[in-house]
Amino acid sequence: MTRRLIIYIDETWPAIPSAPWMLLDERNRIVQEGQSEPAHWPVVPHCELVLGGPQCSMFETRIPKAARREQERLLRYALETQLLKDVDAQHLAVTHRHADGAMLEAGVLVISRARLRTVLAGLAEVGCPPLRAVAELQAVPDAGSRWTLALGPTGGCILRLDATHAFVADAGALADILAHALLQACASGAGPEALEVRRAPTAPGSIEPATLAGTVPGLRVEAGAAYRWWETPAASADLLHGEFAPSHRGSAGRQALRRPLILAAVAVGVFAAVNLASVLWQRHELDGIEERMRRLFVTAVPDTPAIAPALQLRRHLDEARSLRGELREDDLLALLSAYTEIGGSAAPASVRTLDYEAGQLKLTLDAASASGIGVLEKRFASLGYVVRSTGGAAPSLTLSRKNQP
Repeated sequence: MTRRLIIYIDETWPAIPSAPWMLLDERNRIVQEGQSEPAHWPVVPHCELVLGGPQCSMFETRIPKAARREQERLLRYALETQLLKDVDAQHLAVTHRHADGAMLEAGVLVISRARLRTVLAGLAEVGCPPLRAVAELQAVPDAGSRWTLALGPTGGCILRLDATHAFVADAGALADILAHALLQACASGAGPEALEVRRAPTAPGSIEPATLAGTVPGLRVEAGAAYRWWETPAASADLLHGEFAPSHRGSAGRQALRRPLILAAVAVGVFAAVNLASVLWQRHELDGIEERMRRLFVTAVPDTPAIAPALQLRRHLDEARSLRGELREDDLLALLSAYTEIGGSAAPASVRTLDYEAGQLKLTLDAASASGIGVLEKRFASLGYVVRSTGGAAPSLTLSRKNQP
């Protein structure tokens, strides 16, 4: 992955063109940060947005189970009574969904189509079209049994009550909002352990935990870790889908895969080269062995053309043994010995009749041996014997030694 530019766009952009941004490396470490107008933003191919402030709203709703292509229509119908504006003028993004009997519970992010279109057009105009856009409502981390108040880089406030409920809180009415939320939570037996205040590095200092602690009785307020608004979870809903899906997302994806693909191609090339070198070396070794065998053949059997040296040497060796009164490899006793050795301990008892003539031994076997003839045939063939077999009620096996080229 290349470097990523994360831009924080609040509700005042592009009227106020300056915006906070973070430049991250491949390991999500901060390379550079700042707050400036688009002309001073780093130029990188991978750009993402965090839409802050009241630009997005989060809703929980229930719809009947249906095919995924029908769910947006059902969601719009279900949200119609909750939205103050025309639902058809809104863009939806599902954050989570899970089944509850015949119904489906879903979390939905809502943003004005016109607003999102304005933001994307402005970014395209300055040469920074985004590949991904998420709502700041999803950037505030869930603190379990604690509430989280995140103070954004331009002064906005996000209050997260649990894993699925977060909303924009007006800083001027923050004490009243917290008191009302605490009253509802305590009534349902789900009061928080404390309120954790997290401040972005460039957030204005108008809200301090110590000051806030005395405004809401019964609510313990603590200062938490820094609010890293650019660290949105990977599973956050991407607002750039449907009509707003970026056309350049595919090329950016291919660009991100370019290095791994090049490495894979190099690895395949190296593997192929090593295998080819191994094959060529083995071929060279085999040629050397064949050449040594040819020289031995010429020395042992002069004035004889070398056609198949191994077989020719075996035939001449048999002729020499015959002249000295020794057994040839294709003699009756030699073939019977080979059958006994290769066929195993049960081989002698399986022979019903035998016939030997001109270096060929024909054995008639009992019917029980029919199933094993195929195995015997393969064993003999691997050792240089010529084998013919027949099946049926009286299976037979004919053996001879392959001494002719």
